Amino acid sequence: MSSLNTYALSKEVKTPKDAINFQAESGFSSWEVIFFDVGQGTSVLVKRDDQAILYDTGAAYPSGFTMSDAVILPFLQYSAIEKLDKVILSHSDNDHVGGLRTLIEHISIDEIISNDKTLFNSKALSLNALSTTTNLGPSNRRLTDCQPRNSFSWQGLRFDILWPLAWDPSNESVNRGKQKNDDSCVILISDQLGTTLLLTGDISSKVEQKLLKFYPQLNADILQVPHHGSKTSSSQAFLSQLSPDVALVSAGYLNRWHMPVAIVRQRYHDSKIQLLNSAELGQIIITVDEEGMSTQSFTEDLRPFWFSH
Repeated sequence: MSSLNTYALSKEVKTPKDAINFQAESGFSSWEVIFFDVGQGTSVLVKRDDQAILYDTGAAYPSGFTMSDAVILPFLQYSAIEKLDKVILSHSDNDHVGGLRTLIEHISIDEIISNDKTLFNSKALSLNALSTTTNLGPSNRRLTDCQPRNSFSWQGLRFDILWPLAWDPSNESVNRGKQKNDDSCVILISDQLGTTLLLTGDISSKVEQKLLKFYPQLNADILQVPHHGSKTSSSQAFLSQLSPDVALVSAGYLNRWHMPVAIVRQRYHDSKIQLLNSAELGQIIITVDEEGMSTQSFTEDLRPFWFSH
């Protein structure tokens, strides 16, 4: 199992007593990572004991179709999840945040973590208006910034925000809702036994190198492949240090960018990292328990036999 040198983290990042109490009182319970099949976009659900946190929402389209409606909400209903404790938005690209409005309209959300305040400045998605509904309480009129000081513990899991290191409110690109890929909120999730998941959004190799510099002991068991497997990410140095057991890429079937690109696929292969592609496997579920990790996918394990034959 992987670990992160606590010295490398911000001094503000500490393990609160609630995480220790959770382990002492509850022991170790399994948790799941659900990589939704949202085409050329990203949406990842972290689930433990019927509670859940969502990282990104997939896209919305001019027709009104959203991945929240088609994929995320049906799964939450099937899993009897009536509330999302947090929704974390990596950055402001449509394929990562497009489904937010639909989520807010259909399920309770305790907290939204995002550095893009302009998400709620337009008529299309007004936080003040939406917060008067039963799904988003008045306390959430103010968004929580994605910054290391806002790292947290939840259900015995530690969520360390690694990037951005500092968010500048005067940054015009952020204020205008034009966050770049390298503004993505990067989070390291770890359990009591040391199993780790790294969520990377759409960062490029430039940020990958900064993460290696600022967190020299950083590694991960499960990796969300940065930027859908584009040629600008998944540098060899990044993969060599992280050395994950499995990497999951969210990509659209026959997408026009050919992601994950051939050179990146080869890099994972040469590094002996199992690469799972949602375009080929559909929804992917990783279950972490005391025995380790197990993986299921829609096409290989979850699709009904009669549908496949």
